[in-house]
Amino acid sequence: MATYLLDTNHASRLLDPTHSLWDRIEAAVEDGHEILVSPGVVAEVQFGVEATGDPALRRRRDEALTTVLGQLGVCPLSLPAARLAGQLRGRLRRQGLQLDAVDAHLAAIALMEGMVLVTSDRDFAPLAGDLVTEDWLD
Repeated sequence: MATYLLDTNHASRLLDPTHSLWDRIEAAVEDGHEILVSPGVVAEVQFGVEATGDPALRRRRDEALTTVLGQLGVCPLSLPAARLAGQLRGRLRRQGLQLDAVDAHLAAIALMEGMVLVTSDRDFAPLAGDLVTEDWLD
């Protein structure tokens, strides 16, 4: 069975309990696959929640995030993965490309642990030869 690691562009959609991504998540779990998020993705989604101007909407989104986190696993960032993330960022920088820190952490975790990164972010394209990605928002 596969382990899927969600990028922020997917995890944030799960704040909407009616989003069609939930169907894909539920089907994957029923098939025995594992769905994870990283602490960096949690931080990015939490930032989006906290940046919400309307207090009532912010509260609903925060409650939704708590619910989502209760249904997904959270994978840690190990020291070897942190080092690999820095190596990936440095290699891409030498090629004139950018990858932000959270994305580099996601790529490193997925590469080291043999996970599929679920993302619609094209910033991962330079890693396509090594990194397995799927876009579930298509």
